[in-house]
Amino acid sequence: MQRYAAWVKLLCRLSGEVTVAPSEPVLLDDRSRAALERARIHDGISKLRGRRVMAALLEQLRAEDPSVEAIAPGSEEADAFQPQARWQLLRLQRRVAGLEVSFSRGMPLLSGAVAMDSGDRLFWQYQNGQWRLIVITAHHRGSTPGVIARRHAYVADRYSKWFDFQAVEDLLGPARGKQVQVKGDKGFQRFNPDSAYLYAKVDQGGLRITVSELIQLGVHYLNRAASWSAG
Repeated sequence: MQRYAAWVKLLCRLSGEVTVAPSEPVLLDDRSRAALERARIHDGISKLRGRRVMAALLEQLRAEDPSVEAIAPGSEEADAFQPQARWQLLRLQRRVAGLEVSFSRGMPLLSGAVAMDSGDRLFWQYQNGQWRLIVITAHHRGSTPGVIARRHAYVADRYSKWFDFQAVEDLLGPARGKQVQVKGDKGFQRFNPDSAYLYAKVDQGGLRITVSELIQLGVHYLNRAASWSAG
């Protein structure tokens, strides 16, 4: 027990050292990543960095709109997000929103989403250098070609304007000196069984999206989703 307690204390001290400055990249640089992987703590530190970033994003949301409030897990409103354990739930404008920090395929994954009255959800997501705009649907769920085609048609009909990367281009284009390329000109990408998405490659040419840039884009797309009108 003494060894376990000492280990916990060291982890607590380490977590206290994890800070993220607005001007630094969200993802760790290759040298830091390699060092943390050798110490076998890369995944935990990356998640912790992600939580710091999302805490700053939530602070910015509340600074712009003091009415933003937390939603208790297990409440009726929280049913819009499953599994609830993955999400920090909020009431944003009149809708339920969620913030997520996860880890997939060796990379941190940060997401923001807003639930629609239809049961669909509008997402933004940052992972592996991609800024994704996603619709997760409550309709046409499955992985067969026919279901996928119907799902993509449904998303295109109801949510085509969601896939607007102009804010990404306006923020990152001038600094990068070139247009931010959007992937999906041949149709939607997909995560089966329930989503359709397009993405922009925001980490390229040795440049990576910064904490400040992610917060600006995250807040923008959350507010856009929260004020979404089907018309």
